[in-house]
Amino acid sequence: DPIENYHKIRHELAQHSETLARKDEVIVCNKIDLDSVGEIVQGLVKRLGRDICSVSAATGQGVRELNERLWRRVQEGRKQP
Repeated sequence: DPIENYHKIRHELAQHSETLARKDEVIVCNKIDLDSVGEIVQGLVKRLGRDICSVSAATGQGVRELNERLWRRVQEGRKQP
């Protein structure tokens, strides 16, 4: 279950470092080139209430958008003290 896995990862991260756990995150789902993954991503967005970036490492779909999103986040982070 992807939701359960997400929460496990977040819990482990918080156990390791509260500072890291408080940082902004980008959730990325891979393999969107597969037919069933689109529905899974939509379900994740609904259940998590978070924005999810979808990519396909095999085809490159969404990778440019992910890079741009990450670059914007880095730039925004640099503006904050």
